[in-house]
Amino acid sequence: HCPALTRPTTVYHYFNFLIASDLPLPELREGRGGQARYSFSLLPAGELVPREWVHHWRHTDGQTFLSVAREGDAFILHFPATAEFRFDPDSGAISCRAVPGITEDRIRHLLLDQVLPRLVGHDGSIVLHASAVVEGEQAILFMGVPWSGKSTLAAGYISQGGSLLADDCVLIENEGNRVVTLPNYSGSRLWQDSLDALEDKSAIAREVPLYPMK
Repeated sequence: HCPALTRPTTVYHYFNFLIASDLPLPELREGRGGQARYSFSLLPAGELVPREWVHHWRHTDGQTFLSVAREGDAFILHFPATAEFRFDPDSGAISCRAVPGITEDRIRHLLLDQVLPRLVGHDGSIVLHASAVVEGEQAILFMGVPWSGKSTLAAGYISQGGSLLADDCVLIENEGNRVVTLPNYSGSRLWQDSLDALEDKSAIAREVPLYPMK
């Protein structure tokens, strides 16, 4: 059960469940009915406090991009010099405090592509960090380390007549004798140089929203 939030909220679809958020999430389609599995609230901007970290994720150059701490039963996901997310597994409540100057677009990106996939995986689901396209009744997944070109490959596939399933992560489920791939949202986030290199950007824009990375 997700507790009531103090500011106006909207319920959205993410994978195959619902999330209630007081931050608009235009990448997601709005939900109707049903119980939200998670709730999200954006706290006032402020400085991030030092903590005793239990794990770090690092880029290939060794630079830390995500640190994790425990606060009782809650998890703290800390993105250095950017934002910190707190997750309460019992209530499904997620809150975020960003440092001053961080845009809502950046917060949404971290929530949708970094935080929520990890929380869904923590709850026992299989979530893969991959871009995915559709060919007939099959999905083709592009997997790799961050910024290795997964989204660019998927966008290139679309520009040649393919169809996008997911830009950054997918949920894998068994459905009878089939393996089903579900997207977190329908949209493509590309760096500007990747957008500039595509021969037919209109093909992508017709199928899914484009969210240029900055």
